[in-house]
Amino acid sequence: MIQINNNIINNIVFTKLDLSDCLIGEDLESTGILKSLLIKNKFLKTILLSNNLLGNNSEVTNMIKEVFLINKSIIYLDLSENFFGQKEIPMKHIKLILRYNETLIFIDLSKNKIGDLFRATRLLCEGIAMSAYLKKLDLSGNTIAFSEDGMKLLAESFVANKTIKELNLSNNQFGSNLNSIFYLRKMFILNKCMECVILNNNLLGTNPVNIKLICQGLSMSKSLKKIHLAANQIAENDEHIEYIKDIFLYNKYVETFDLSDNQLGDKLDFMQAIYETVVQSSSLRVLILRNNSFGYYTDSMKLITDAIKENINLKEIDLTEDELIRFKNFPKFAEDLMKKRDVIIKYDK
Repeated sequence: MIQINNNIINNIVFTKLDLSDCLIGEDLESTGILKSLLIKNKFLKTILLSNNLLGNNSEVTNMIKEVFLINKSIIYLDLSENFFGQKEIPMKHIKLILRYNETLIFIDLSKNKIGDLFRATRLLCEGIAMSAYLKKLDLSGNTIAFSEDGMKLLAESFVANKTIKELNLSNNQFGSNLNSIFYLRKMFILNKCMECVILNNNLLGTNPVNIKLICQGLSMSKSLKKIHLAANQIAENDEHIEYIKDIFLYNKYVETFDLSDNQLGDKLDFMQAIYETVVQSSSLRVLILRNNSFGYYTDSMKLITDAIKENINLKEIDLTEDELIRFKNFPKFAEDLMKKRDVIIKYDK
């Protein structure tokens, strides 16, 4: 049972409430107490309700909806792992929150089995299309890639949306369904406001057509500045090299690029292409290459250090988990460069 007192309700320092793993969806009384707190407290900024079975109980989600239709303080709402994708009425409540709440900036709907029930997916997409205030949305770890109709609606919703700047679509297995890739491509091309997309761990490298289509969308985007493609087996096929280079050839806005965990270390041709791309880019500021085992490959390390030296616009390079301790001269190189330039080089010491 959630215990609430006036000290919590009126405490101006009490800005974050973590009620993850509390079985809230099974207890209407506790939800009523939570509702009272959220309505009366004017200082809360963050509420975490992860893994609470909320999507299984429409009465509970209706209470939550009522709170967020009037709440004016909370900016971050974590609803991950709550099975919202499997029932229609609870997702309708999410739709109304997306549509009418004016203060939420970030909603986490990861791991909610979104895609399992088309009617629920449709309601979510309607909410996304109508949202006029949300800036960040996490849809990672869902199943929407396997619903062609759902993917079509998702793409259309983001074409209509004018406010969401950051979208996390990691761990959705898009690479397993070519039709889903077509819809992602369309979304990236036609959306006019998204600045950051996270596509980590989506099996994109399992098929050259996947990489080609995704890179076309990223290349033709007029707004994307931060692109995350970690853990996608991108270096498995040499055909992917030119597609990756095309992103920087045609998209002149890319500031952050993430190819972590893609087994790049022993792919010298790929690393040569990355070197050329980094050196020639005038927009790139942050390069993330974590966990690529560069410490085992001298030629790849030389290309990386040369790229860092030659592109003076780079502000941050992340080479953690790359076994760089094997190169005794790298720490001195990194520390000397950070003293000379306004740049941060991250590596394991």
